[in-house]
Amino acid sequence: MAGCLIIHGYTGGPFEVEPLATYLRQSLNWDIRMPTLPGHGETIAIEDMSHKKWIQASEDTLKQLLKQHDDVYVIGFSMGG
Repeated sequence: MAGCLIIHGYTGGPFEVEPLATYLRQSLNWDIRMPTLPGHGETIAIEDMSHKKWIQASEDTLKQLLKQHDDVYVIGFSMGG
């Protein structure tokens, strides 16, 4: 089984990439991870947020996937790309 990191867009959250994640899980049985980037999600609080925190959150999730899977794909939506 492969792993897949899907990164949502600016001021968004995992909800905006959920249809893609659902399709990939059903079609390919991938281990999908969709972290909520700091300051994003249901309540937006990005005023004092740094892009470095967003990168760190994505890298942390990627590292988790790489520990468990030989093949890991990364998909980004909008700013997440």
